[in-house]
Amino acid sequence: MHLLKTINFPIRFIRKMSSALAPPITVRGMKKLDKNAFKKEVDVPCLRLKSHLISIPDILAGLKAQTIRLAKIKAFQYLPEEPGMRIAVFDPDKVAAWEEIDAKDRLMELGVSADAFFLKTIHFSWENWTSGEILQAIIGDDGPNVAGFSTVGHIVHLNLRPEHDAFKQVVGEVILDKIPCCRSVINKTNVIDNEFRNISYEVLAGSEDLQTVVKENACTFHLDYAHVYWNPRLGREHERLTQEIPSNALMYDVFAGIGPFAVPAGKRGCTVLANDLNPVSYDYLLKNITLNKVGNRVTAYNLDGRDFIRTVVKDNMILQWKCNPNASIHIVMNLPALAEEFVDVFRGLFHGSESDVPADRNSLPTVHLYCFDKTDDPRGVPLDRLDRNIGWKMDRHAIDRHFVRQVAPSKDMIRLRFLLPWELLTAAREETLVSSTESILIREEKDISDSVIPEPDSKRRKIV
Repeated sequence: MHLLKTINFPIRFIRKMSSALAPPITVRGMKKLDKNAFKKEVDVPCLRLKSHLISIPDILAGLKAQTIRLAKIKAFQYLPEEPGMRIAVFDPDKVAAWEEIDAKDRLMELGVSADAFFLKTIHFSWENWTSGEILQAIIGDDGPNVAGFSTVGHIVHLNLRPEHDAFKQVVGEVILDKIPCCRSVINKTNVIDNEFRNISYEVLAGSEDLQTVVKENACTFHLDYAHVYWNPRLGREHERLTQEIPSNALMYDVFAGIGPFAVPAGKRGCTVLANDLNPVSYDYLLKNITLNKVGNRVTAYNLDGRDFIRTVVKDNMILQWKCNPNASIHIVMNLPALAEEFVDVFRGLFHGSESDVPADRNSLPTVHLYCFDKTDDPRGVPLDRLDRNIGWKMDRHAIDRHFVRQVAPSKDMIRLRFLLPWELLTAAREETLVSSTESILIREEKDISDSVIPEPDSKRRKIV
């Protein structure tokens, strides 16, 4: 398995290539990759000049603006047979004659004349273009644009749309060949096929082995991308939250996955109780706890989220208050599609158990709830949904809202941070304002697609 950082890539075509330097027009519409089809010859304008002239700032700047920009083709090349001489290789669409060189007048002052200008035949091939340039040539400027992809270890993950179906194979083959360390190219098929709401994938190219290793926030995570949830675009949020929670705090991670919050929080010194219902996620959570040497601070559970809160969290919270009435307690609920449905468990959590809680308790649990804020959501805005689901009118001024990322043009992922009032924790449970059945039925009608657009606060690499 490869140990790699998680990186996000936009594959939009940022610049339009010189027509002379673009891949052959004959590759347009290619459905199966043929590298030999990318061979072509071009007569490229060049200028012969003394090497020291290139070190003069204004000349270098003038030449660089018009020289060739292709992989494995140097804009300034040495002449082995003439030591001390170089040639500048120009983009044919920017320079066709000596008179079109921007630095011509300055060069003439230094003794360079039109006699130094000539054409040179250069042989281009597959190696001279990036994946973005190749896909642009195959699909075309007017064809469906490949929106972006992410890497998770050795896996490149695409979110292709139906209009890409005809090009899926060639897209996978191009990326497999062009992206360093890539061994598998997969595409999300938008099918949720089990109780753990895992997304199904199809392998477009390369190995079907989706067991990999990633590094994030100074921690190493093993995972099987086919069976557990991992979102490479949340690295910044994982870091942001674990830095926000005090290092001596107690953290309950209700939907922990393989540990992107729990493990780094444990490394910082937090005591963490981490839970996930998915048995595969639980197994990798245990492995990552051991791998990162936080077993003395992070304990894993394999329970339903509500059961975890009603039993483990409740009992442990009472124990913590007995040891430290001022304990800093944080409950993380990172399941944005469904987590808000689980907050009803907090109403009456200590109802009937008030006598078990130390009288000198002086702290309340802070909840970090992840959810989606979608334009025209029939269920209303997130704060109204919180009130209905929790069965309590929460103080709006006491709720902090944090933007996490934009997952679609009209859909944001956000985090709500709020204290659980003691009156809520000890209230009678039967007064819940909305039934969980009604809420889940509404939720099932939501659009499960997660079409990704580049967000400004994530680390991304462009493919040009």
